[in-house]
Amino acid sequence: MIAVYIFYGSLIGMLGMLTVKMYEAKRRRRSLVYRIFVNFDEITHGMLAKIMGNLRAKKDRFEDFMKVDFKKLLYLLAVKAIAHIRESYDKIRESSRGVQKLKENPKVSAFLRDIEEAKKEISKKNEEEKAEESFLRDKLPE
Repeated sequence: MIAVYIFYGSLIGMLGMLTVKMYEAKRRRRSLVYRIFVNFDEITHGMLAKIMGNLRAKKDRFEDFMKVDFKKLLYLLAVKAIAHIRESYDKIRESSRGVQKLKENPKVSAFLRDIEEAKKEISKKNEEEKAEESFLRDKLPE
């Protein structure tokens, strides 16, 4: 039933437009309705031009952001992520290899304490030997 009313409404509108066009053709002059629509078209085109200008400006800014700033942002995020991963890896590596200080943890077995002490002694000997070698190298004539 609604479709019938819509059909009749559009029929009346179409007949009204035809009547206005016939009237304009006879008088060879534009009607008030036409002039109102022309003014409305000018306003509409002006608004559309402003909207399109804003959209173009925003598109240009977005393209500049994607070409330059987004790459910088991604690089910065990647560097920060790598640094964070490296720090967490170093912490995990130290704890998983037994590098943590054994004296702070009384639950560590005597065997591991002995290994840690042996490592310290070996590193001290290596440092002393390097110091002696550098001293001797400095004393030798060239």
